[in-house]
Amino acid sequence: MLDIAARHNVERNAKSLIAAEAKSEQILRDMNERVQTSAIDMQESEQRTALTAQHIAAQKEVIKVYELQFKIARRTLTDVLSAYSELSSIEQDYVAARNDFRDAALDYLNTQAKISAWVGLVQK
Repeated sequence: MLDIAARHNVERNAKSLIAAEAKSEQILRDMNERVQTSAIDMQESEQRTALTAQHIAAQKEVIKVYELQFKIARRTLTDVLSAYSELSSIEQDYVAARNDFRDAALDYLNTQAKISAWVGLVQK
């Protein structure tokens, strides 16, 4: 005998299963995308940090030269103070780059933890 109600339930359950699998795949793709984006952000932040560190070293040399030139009256105090202001700005960029790296690393680790929990790898 053909049970139409049971057949309808089977079809509905099959569609629900397909929808759940599609949703699971979408969630996994989104998480993997976040992991990749975070990894790229970390790499870019590391590059910015290295570049600003080099810029800081160069600016410190400029300051030394400006201070020496100030002592022999070839530079003004304004020039020296401007060089210090520039150094301060570069150091702020350095700190911002390090902070961006930490934010990206935190997002990366959070996403990895969510993926692990989602697939059941987390031990209690």
